[in-house]
Amino acid sequence: MISTSSSLQILASNLVYLSPEWAACNSLAVILVTSVNADRELAKTKRGRLLDVVRAGTGSFFQGRTGCLFFCGHGPVSVLSEETLIPYGSLDPYTPPG
Repeated sequence: MISTSSSLQILASNLVYLSPEWAACNSLAVILVTSVNADRELAKTKRGRLLDVVRAGTGSFFQGRTGCLFFCGHGPVSVLSEETLIPYGSLDPYTPPG
């Protein structure tokens, strides 16, 4: 398993792809995560294990992709490239109707 600090850096690597509006909204996540009754050490362990699964998930996938898609709670759908999450496909912002 990878180190906790390394897993956090990898998971944060795709946040640079957020639009300014989404980044502003996403800044609330830090407040919300630290305000709930959660086991932070367990969460760090789970993030590291999730990245282990993503690394192990290689093969031949749809449209020639060779790795797992990573559907982050914050940030774009990504693929792991070495130690960085990069967006998979185009970054098209969603604008709700009305």
